[in-house]
Amino acid sequence: MLRAQGNTLVLMSGGIDSTAVARFHVEAASPSVVGLFVDYGQPPAQREFEAADAVTKYLGVPLRFLQVRGATRKTAGLIFGRNAFLLSVALLESNPDTSIISIGVHAGTSYRDCSPGFIRLMQHLADLYSGGTVQISAPFLHWTKTQIWAYFVERGLPLQLTSSCELGESTPCGNCLSCVDRSRLLLNAGP
Repeated sequence: MLRAQGNTLVLMSGGIDSTAVARFHVEAASPSVVGLFVDYGQPPAQREFEAADAVTKYLGVPLRFLQVRGATRKTAGLIFGRNAFLLSVALLESNPDTSIISIGVHAGTSYRDCSPGFIRLMQHLADLYSGGTVQISAPFLHWTKTQIWAYFVERGLPLQLTSSCELGESTPCGNCLSCVDRSRLLLNAGP
């Protein structure tokens, strides 16, 4: 059960999952929903930011931007520590009015940082720092991508505003895991 006494900070990537999560929290009547986009040097950062900006404007949600560059070049695909980093940065960027930090992780992936155990670990970290006042939320943790897509379509969310390609080219590559996943959704569970 979500503790919605304060504001909700939603990690935004500009993709289907984070768009659906932001809509979920708007519907949950949180006192205030704010998006946070983090440019951590990922190849599609510019495209992701443009999509996150368009999506949050569509939802009427303000968007914060944070740029944090590491010492190594990030590549498409698995980035070790990505979700732990993003949730930690969101905790760092939260304020005393924030009671929920939300992320769009979901079932059906082999990524360890998309598991219930991972979310529990991150909740322990949030409890340590916030004294239990901030909840880590992953509302679609037990949903498949197909279920999230059905929610996305049912809510009439604008697919054309989102971006999913891991390479960040002007035209989606069609080959990365995110492009393949998106193509599969459109083919098998289209609107």
